[in-house]
Amino acid sequence: MKTFLQYFYEILSQFFSGFISIFNGLIDGIAKIFNIKSYIQIAKNYKGDFNVSEWVLFAVSAIILLIFVALLALLIIFIVKKYVRFRKTIVEQESMLEEISELNNKVATLVQEKEDILAMKVSQLGLKPDESATIDVATGAVGGANGEGGTGENYPLEIGSHTFIPGFEEGVIGMKAGDTKDIDLVFPEDYGAKDLAGAKVVFKVKVN
Repeated sequence: MKTFLQYFYEILSQFFSGFISIFNGLIDGIAKIFNIKSYIQIAKNYKGDFNVSEWVLFAVSAIILLIFVALLALLIIFIVKKYVRFRKTIVEQESMLEEISELNNKVATLVQEKEDILAMKVSQLGLKPDESATIDVATGAVGGANGEGGTGENYPLEIGSHTFIPGFEEGVIGMKAGDTKDIDLVFPEDYGAKDLAGAKVVFKVKVN
């Protein structure tokens, strides 16, 4: 295990030293390109040996070199500005996306609050025609007799569906969630169950 760790350490050292060398080499290269003192020193070493035509060539080459160095400097400045602008754009986009996400969350919260308020107002107003609700219903006294009849819990009721005997749904209109009410009715004379036809009945209703 010790041998492998030593091997792995040397592998990683070799790998990352390459990156360090590239970085250092890039910096050294840029420093040499813009080392004006070195250019002047080289020119001093040869200026005593130049003839007239070589002085002309020296001046031309110096101008060309200066132009090249200036263009290279402008290119580096342009690349740096581009990178800074690109990073700024990314940061602005990320910030904008965060703001949009926060706005979406606020909108969702406001919509939920609006729905809760509307639901509360509807529950306060009570049931209206064509609205639906679930109810608990128990049949109380039938035909004037005391006692309890059948019961049903969480029964789906739509006002206007006429699923109960006439007068039942009209008695439920206006009730709110949590309300209870006794509805006194009379079974129709043509009711299917003959023993209940024409009998008085009390429905004990609770709106859930």
